[in-house]
Formats: sequence, structure tokens, C-alpha cells
Amino acid sequence: MKNIKGSSYPENFCWQCGNPNVTWYAPNELWNKLCKREEIICPLCFQKRANKNGINLIFTTEVIQNTKN
Repeated sequence: MKNIKGSSYPENFCWQCGNPNVTWYAPNELWNKLCKREEIICPLCFQKRANKNGINLIFTTEVIQNTKN
């Protein structure tokens, strides 16, 4: 498992490729088909994993304001 320099939170990086991670969501049923529950992976690695399993994904973007400061 790689880590981005200076990151102290495992959610900040993808456990598969080591690149910075963003906050994103996949439906539980799809996530459970492709990932271990405790795994943290980025959308690109998730897409690649889905493709290897014959699942074609389309990502959409929703922008919301984080009010938990």
C-alpha cells in the first residue's frame, strides 16, 4: 500500500494506485461486488476493476457544499 507524502489519513489516498483520493460514492451492491468492505480506492481504479469484471460504468458529478466545518 502506497501513501502520498505527508498524508496521515488512509482515506486521502487510493490503496490500489497510491494517488490522491477524492470523496465519492458507489452504491453498496456495486461496491460489494468489486471491493472488500474496508478498502479505499479512487474512482479510476474502481472503473478499471469494474471493466475487468465486465461492468460498464458511467460516472456523474454532483457538487454539494460541505457544511460540517
